Amino acid sequence: MLQQNNKYTSIEDLKSDFLPHKNLQLNFRQDKFQNLSQQEHLFFIKNLEKCKNVTNLQLLYKESDLIQQFLSDLKEIFSQIIQLESLVFDLSKNKMDQQAINHLASGLQQFKNLQRLSLDLGHCKIDAISFQELGAAIFESKALIKLEIFMRSNCLKDIGASNLGKYLSGCTKLKNLNIHLVKNKICTKGFTQLIQGLKNCQQIQQLNLELRQNFINYGDISDFENLFSGMKNLQSLTLGLSKNQVNSQAIQNLTKSLINCSALKKLALDLIDNQIGSQGTQSLVVNLSQCQKLESLMLWLVENKIQTLGASYLANQFLQFQRLQNLQIWIGWNQIDNQGAECLGKGLRNCKQLKTLTFIFQYNNILKEKSNQLSRNLKKMIRLVKLNYKV
Repeated sequence: MLQQNNKYTSIEDLKSDFLPHKNLQLNFRQDKFQNLSQQEHLFFIKNLEKCKNVTNLQLLYKESDLIQQFLSDLKEIFSQIIQLESLVFDLSKNKMDQQAINHLASGLQQFKNLQRLSLDLGHCKIDAISFQELGAAIFESKALIKLEIFMRSNCLKDIGASNLGKYLSGCTKLKNLNIHLVKNKICTKGFTQLIQGLKNCQQIQQLNLELRQNFINYGDISDFENLFSGMKNLQSLTLGLSKNQVNSQAIQNLTKSLINCSALKKLALDLIDNQIGSQGTQSLVVNLSQCQKLESLMLWLVENKIQTLGASYLANQFLQFQRLQNLQIWIGWNQIDNQGAECLGKGLRNCKQLKTLTFIFQYNNILKEKSNQLSRNLKKMIRLVKLNYKV
């Protein structure tokens, strides 16, 4: 009988016979394989080529000295694993020159029917030119229903983001999409083309789009309106927009567009270190309260110049979230005074349906006495199953 779950994390493991297994996890982190010889690694490669029955494969080569040799044989290896349905490939923190990228692209092109792919290329110094060939290979399979691409701290810029949007436009079967483009120097043109490509992915149920620390400004956010108007199946959304140039008008446009996502149950918005202010906070909660199926809401609003008026908008609107069970708010490092803290405490206590609450309120303009009072109010929420707070 085929064994189902097998992890190989040591040199001795590599002498095992992989052949009978359907599910394989092979971990080649540098700290575990510093003494592995090229001959031993070659033995592993030849062994892996014989695994014609494997359907789920995890290859973890994070920061590994073995990666160049492995990538040079990748096309031959992947051409033998014809039944593969799911691939997790961690190549983060490796030196990926053009030759390595070419080998990786050649290997990924072997998969015509791959359904689930997770590819981590974070901190690999990949630029837009290198990504063009690689991107085409990633999207070789038209059967993809789940895709994760981690490209944090590379240099895709507008050209790379535009190409990614072009490739995504052909993935009409995707249901789960997770894209991390943190710190890639993406500006208006790249962002617009990326969103344009995502418009064709109307079957998506879970979307995680991490765009932190790029150069997206308040005018670009209006592109989300066209995107979300067609996502009727979207149930879970995470948007990472911290350290961009998002203001109150941008937040109004963004959250208004989310009302169109009629199936949305879970929402996480990372807006740390922007300029939404009190007016933007009002638009945020008024619009989101119209997402009638929302059960879980996470808001990172740290360093956004929110004043007491913004806190009162938040507090007064909490009651309108009829189905909300999980609420997480990070609103520290703003300009909220004693009155605002009191409003927030009362507003949260009125949320009778909440089961879990995380409330991070540090470094605002409140006296210690009011801080203690806010803590007492939170502790009186006896219906909560889980409470985490810092005030």
